[in-house]
Amino acid sequence: MLERAPLIRQDAGLDLVMNHATVRERMDMADFIKASVARGLAGISIWGEEIDRIGHARARQLVAESGLPVLGYNRTGPLSGSTLAERPALFNAAIREIERAAEFGADHILVFPGGLPLGEKDIDGQRRWLSET
Repeated sequence: MLERAPLIRQDAGLDLVMNHATVRERMDMADFIKASVARGLAGISIWGEEIDRIGHARARQLVAESGLPVLGYNRTGPLSGSTLAERPALFNAAIREIERAAEFGADHILVFPGGLPLGEKDIDGQRRWLSET
């Protein structure tokens, strides 16, 4: 387990969590997690594409060794696709991402629903479909 700094501003009741996207141009997932521990952050928010980049097993190992909770998982979607025929595959991919977020113990996940399929003008119908999904 990595040595963890005291929580930032713990006396003020402030638990600081950082999203990896904030620094991913400068830090890969491993460096982000190490820096988060070293700075005493309360948790981390991770990205599925970064997990894909370093591998699922390595990402799980890094998170476990850090002792930090995954408080956010980014992201699943789009759900709508550019055609109606794409929806089932996109929906299934979203379910897999939600399951992966759960494996990492994320307490929430960012869902990107997407826009209207090409040629579609019925935004209310799209909203109904998404809410029913």
